[in-house]
Amino acid sequence: MSSSIIPRGIQAAYNNVMVGANSGQGLRARAVRVVFDALWRGTLHRDQLVARELSRRLGHSTFVLYHHFGSLDGFLIQVDGKGWQALLESLLRRDRRGATVAQLARGFVEFAFRRPVLYWLMTERPFDRAQLRRRGRLRAGDELWEGFVGIVARHGSQTPQLDARALLAGLHGLVALTASGRGTLGNTNPRAARRDTYAAARRLASALLPGDPPCARNGPAAVLRKRT
Repeated sequence: MSSSIIPRGIQAAYNNVMVGANSGQGLRARAVRVVFDALWRGTLHRDQLVARELSRRLGHSTFVLYHHFGSLDGFLIQVDGKGWQALLESLLRRDRRGATVAQLARGFVEFAFRRPVLYWLMTERPFDRAQLRRRGRLRAGDELWEGFVGIVARHGSQTPQLDARALLAGLHGLVALTASGRGTLGNTNPRAARRDTYAAARRLASALLPGDPPCARNGPAAVLRKRT
């Protein structure tokens, strides 16, 4: 997965948190990659995201996981961050090709449907975020969030922080309804229900950000630069 389209500030902050400066950085990076790749391929299930099973897959004892990451949350939040980085990268790639905000919304939903367990980890698994923030484990998340805000700003939003929250919340709601089976209300055909979800996602994005096409095409870095 190329990182060339991720703005340098976001990529550097993500790498600093992901890898760290200790001698175990190679082991930590490999561990995160192994679990992320398994989720990407769909070979890990929700009930396998526990210390014993993950340690078994990594070929280490649970002690190694806790020693290098501090806790199961400390490990999975890095996998979570890698998922958000992959989603942002996918949307930026579409954006650079001239996608409308409606097409970007569909891309978000497609990502969630294609990788349901990874998406569940990214959006629904509980984390002790207060503790993770105290330990400096959420810095990458803050930087990645600015990436999503930047996309919304480039598509004409005058209040990109609020609009990004509203759009992500709405898209996640549509995904969650469909994934739970409740999205078939009024339409008992699951395939048709998923098609309706894509249509609803496009309509939501177009209604929230009617000012398409994007207001500026100077490249993602121009608007995703970290605020001072």
